[in-house]
Amino acid sequence: MPGVKEATVSVEWPVAVDVQVVEQEPVIVWEQGDERSWVDARGDVFPIRLDIPLLLPIVVDDSDSAAGLEVHIAPEVVTGVLQLKDLRPSIERIHFDSVYGVSYQDGQNRRGYFGTGSNMHLKLMVYDLLIEHLLERGVHPTVVNVADLEIPYYQE
Repeated sequence: MPGVKEATVSVEWPVAVDVQVVEQEPVIVWEQGDERSWVDARGDVFPIRLDIPLLLPIVVDDSDSAAGLEVHIAPEVVTGVLQLKDLRPSIERIHFDSVYGVSYQDGQNRRGYFGTGSNMHLKLMVYDLLIEHLLERGVHPTVVNVADLEIPYYQE
């Protein structure tokens, strides 16, 4: 049953039935094509039952709406998104694409690409330092990609 993580039923004769249900807890809203769903911390996708304004929307940029909504999101994507949001609470929307991972548009009209995984604190540190050094040299990047820390790059 969508949205149910676990259910147990116990019966005691003659008239006692105990049903315990643990619901999946949504952590993000996954927007793919024209469809929206909740995603839990494990990456399981399930239907939205009500609007929760505090959940961060993730917009899939390279989705094929004809293919329909994913049924499972890689856990490293969810981990990366949640870490990025914790480290930058002002982020209101994160984007995802299958090649570059997660990204967001910062307040200076730059798109930062961060890949996936649990090392977002390092990627944000490199992102900030790279932008600082570029601006000192008079370079104003529109794209900064730190998805692979071995080869970060930018575009003007």
